[in-house]
Amino acid sequence: MRERKAALKDLIEKYKRVRSETNDKDISEQTIRSWIQDFLQIFGWDTKDTSSIIQEKQLSKKEKEKLKEIDSTSNRPDYKLMIMGRAITFLDTKNIDVDIKNSKNSAFQIKSYGWSISAPCSFITNFDEFAIYDTTYMPDAEQDANLGRVYLTIDEYIDKFDLLDDHLNREKVSSGILERLYSDDSDMRQKIPKISTDIAFAEKLSKFRLTLGNAILQHNKQAINTNIELLSYIVQMIINRIIFIRVCEARNVEKDGLLLEFSENGFWNSFKHSSYNDFFTHYDGPLFDRDIRLHKLIVPDEIFGGLLQLFYYPSPYRFDVIPTTLFSNIYEIFLAKRLEFYRGQLIEIIKPEYSKTNGVVSTPQFLVQDLIKRTIIKSELLDYDIDKIFDVKILDFACGSGAFIVELFDYMQSILIEKYSLSKDANFQDYFYVSDDRITMTIEGKRKLISSCIHGIDIDAEAVEVARMSLALKIIDDLLDYEDYKHIGVYGYQILNKIGENIEHGNTLVSDDILDLHPEIVHEENSHQYKALNLFNWGEDGFDDIFDLKDGFDYIVGNPPYVEAKHMTGDIPIMHSYLKKKYLSAKKGKIDLLIPFIERGLTLLNAKGRLGVIVQNRFFKNEYGEGLRELISSNQMLSEVITFDINNIFKDRITY
Repeated sequence: MRERKAALKDLIEKYKRVRSETNDKDISEQTIRSWIQDFLQIFGWDTKDTSSIIQEKQLSKKEKEKLKEIDSTSNRPDYKLMIMGRAITFLDTKNIDVDIKNSKNSAFQIKSYGWSISAPCSFITNFDEFAIYDTTYMPDAEQDANLGRVYLTIDEYIDKFDLLDDHLNREKVSSGILERLYSDDSDMRQKIPKISTDIAFAEKLSKFRLTLGNAILQHNKQAINTNIELLSYIVQMIINRIIFIRVCEARNVEKDGLLLEFSENGFWNSFKHSSYNDFFTHYDGPLFDRDIRLHKLIVPDEIFGGLLQLFYYPSPYRFDVIPTTLFSNIYEIFLAKRLEFYRGQLIEIIKPEYSKTNGVVSTPQFLVQDLIKRTIIKSELLDYDIDKIFDVKILDFACGSGAFIVELFDYMQSILIEKYSLSKDANFQDYFYVSDDRITMTIEGKRKLISSCIHGIDIDAEAVEVARMSLALKIIDDLLDYEDYKHIGVYGYQILNKIGENIEHGNTLVSDDILDLHPEIVHEENSHQYKALNLFNWGEDGFDDIFDLKDGFDYIVGNPPYVEAKHMTGDIPIMHSYLKKKYLSAKKGKIDLLIPFIERGLTLLNAKGRLGVIVQNRFFKNEYGEGLRELISSNQMLSEVITFDINNIFKDRITY
């Protein structure tokens, strides 16, 4: 620390000397950036290493004026600070003539970007001043510039060096210091009501879903009648498509403000026409499948006003940086509820499997990433040729809205890029684009990775649609970090073709052998149970090529539901009895669903396959886990157990 402090002192003295000899009007934004880069390097950030920092392109005066003309707020902060490929926070630089201390606009912009990636804090500086903003609460354009802020002048940098070092030191940031500094009980947090980004967004979506559902019912009674499954599907598909197009706007794949233009010309007719024609031609895939039921719907335009307010300034959400993982978390929370008819009214209820916990809790990203790395060993895959890496088959057997498959994509993409950088195999050059400073996968390469390697299944139809959308978002992810869209293939024809086909809707645990074990399931009085089961026959209803060619998956990962079966199977009690009869590991004691999930997973692997799951550790000692322990130990299947002694890994849940 002493060396860093001395280096900062030298830099400040040098800066003050140059400032004293230079007119303010001669100090450009680029000059300020050069000082900031030296400043960041003191704290361990290499501004030339894109795995450490991604710098935004500096806009010309003409480009900035053009953004103002169209009222665009898409000028992102100058520096995105990265840890292990993930954006941690942002730092924005300003000219010395910007009044950082009092500027509401500057404060709102940087807080919005930090909030949109769930960063604990974010920063603004012109080197004369340095401002640290708490981004754990929802920003508002009318908030005072000093709300939730720590403000320093250059003359305070040395006296308050510990404060700067805690916020900017790359090693400390890597160890999670920012999360600790801005936890609920920390001294750094202002006493401002706190709500997480995903929960806040999910609540807004939930309200819109109910509004949209009621509007569709009111204006399409004959088409919908009381078909709650059809209504839920249509509402979900409309939401998914609108959000996807908004993200495309933010990534420069579509014209910025396209949805606002639709609103000016009659939103619903404009949007459904483009979905059926332009979007289908450009994207295709399950997300924009031509569905005549959707095309014939009547929906009042004013219904969409609230949603569009969520999408554009002064909304605190910045769609150009919201990570796909966060969208998965948002939907995970959102989909814990479902639409239901009750006494002639459309309402939202918590799904039975979440009733005990009053909602869903997303799996922390660090846990997902750690599990994937321990299960799918990077060094082993790097020994493969590229074509063999593309032949690796991975399954999330309880994929939900896609938290694991999104991380699987990122992990496999990084391995493929590293392998290509080592081999430069000309046979795969269409899948990779090599620029001056890095290698990225083209649209064709991303599509190949998703369609070849990544598979998922879930019993929830709405979750399956969202998981498919999550993969579609990965196709257009990170585009703003590159300039040459032509070589990446962004404007190709049907760029989402086949994306999502490997995500199946079905019951991981229940096949049609339930008809033998429980023939009464087909009786009229059990018809609702039979429908809710979503029977799935592995190798017949899906994934047949994997079992034909590889005799099973190479890897299975996931966070299976660990709840008592009686809570999960409230709507389908026959399933409880079936699990007891079907699975050897579930015969003793009560059934926790993680037990048959693990047994099923083991049967879906090929001879060399590996299974990695997140589970509660109580199955190691309780009676109900005895059958699974015997299965694993007698077959010598266990490779590794990682135990977390802390009990607050999952937000607001005590889970060991």
